[in-house]
Amino acid sequence: MTSDNNGGRHRASGASGGQDPSPGPTASGAPPDTDPRVTGLGVSQPGSPTGPDDPDGAAASAEPARGRATIAAAEVPPAGPPAVAPIGGQSDYRSVHSELTRASPASMIRAAIRGFGELMITVGMVILLFAGYEVWGKTAIVDAAQSDLDTALSQQWDVPAGATAPAKPSGKPPPGGAVARLHIPRLDKRWVVVEGVDPKDIEFAPGHYPKSAMPGETGNFSIAGHRVRSTFWDLDDMRVGDPIVVETQTDWHVYTVARSKIVKPTAVEVVNARPPGFDRGSKLLTITTCNPKWDNYERLIVHATHTSSQPRSAGRPAALD
Repeated sequence: MTSDNNGGRHRASGASGGQDPSPGPTASGAPPDTDPRVTGLGVSQPGSPTGPDDPDGAAASAEPARGRATIAAAEVPPAGPPAVAPIGGQSDYRSVHSELTRASPASMIRAAIRGFGELMITVGMVILLFAGYEVWGKTAIVDAAQSDLDTALSQQWDVPAGATAPAKPSGKPPPGGAVARLHIPRLDKRWVVVEGVDPKDIEFAPGHYPKSAMPGETGNFSIAGHRVRSTFWDLDDMRVGDPIVVETQTDWHVYTVARSKIVKPTAVEVVNARPPGFDRGSKLLTITTCNPKWDNYERLIVHATHTSSQPRSAGRPAALD
């Protein structure tokens, strides 16, 4: 009876005062395998006094740990925009702005209008450049060609001092050859007229209709030229009574504008020896060009009648002064 009580007391004493072999929490509240120097904010350095017996040391160790945690948090890159979940099982990537950039009927119409507008601007620039070439580019080309023709004609016509005066030329020059100089005081223009009215003949100069009369002869001295700035651009400014002077190798021939009119391109009778409205045996000059400007579905015609002639050696006629 006594031994049983003592055994019971020994068992009770071992349970209350001895160590329990089963694992369990320590007095500090941490698991037995956990280093008490590990804190929630970092790991203290070995040898540093931490624990419940050294609260000052624990506070000192917590400050560097909190600093390291702050630095680590600052080094974490900011989170990007949330990814859009695939729609309908598709795995292709879609931007968060895809709803804003998604093609719609209205956006396609705007794109088509914008493309059409850019195309029209490009076409307009091309037309503008072409118009500039037609006005100024061709003018420079024709002026240069006229300068060459005039120089060559002067060398052919001018007689050195003491030389015999040239005889009146007989026949007509070859196609493209110089025929005469045409002076129009109202337009302040002068051109070398060449033989022929084919496109290659009148590219740089007014051309003489081969079957028409020569300057000063009975009949109709007829000339054709382009409606460009370098040639007959302002021919519609001519008025009745304006003088037109034709210079040949030997003579000056003065004509006076009698009428001007607009006809169809098929009205070839205007270059006949006796155009409608003039008497037979008249000495006439006719200039033809395209009408209106920038087009050629009509012809502008200027008729002039012969007024006087004088030798070239006598000097310039008064109509040019």
